Amino acid sequence: MKDGLYVVTFRSPMSEGAGVVTVKSGAVNGGDFGYVYQGKITPQSGNNATATIEVTRFNHSAESVFGPASNFNLQLKGTTDQESFNLEGSVEGQPSHQIRISGRFFKELV
Repeated sequence: MKDGLYVVTFRSPMSEGAGVVTVKSGAVNGGDFGYVYQGKITPQSGNNATATIEVTRFNHSAESVFGPASNFNLQLKGTTDQESFNLEGSVEGQPSHQIRISGRFFKELV
């Protein structure tokens, strides 16, 4: 997976959303209108990857795809290639809070 700016979409059984993240050496930083995302995508064998993402609300009128949660961690696994990633998993400690996240390379970092 190359470093860059990625457009992300995410979907839970309750809702869906979109945002933007930067990826640099596997480190992920980004957000949307209400939340900031920070974490790491770690390559595994082949195109497989795991990720841990911390999600933190900064806009108190915003709701996550899981409802009015303030802060939570996502445990994810999936695949990556040179210009995209597809991950799925759940909120740490809450396996019923499932999520799917897709990212598509948009631009080089400056």
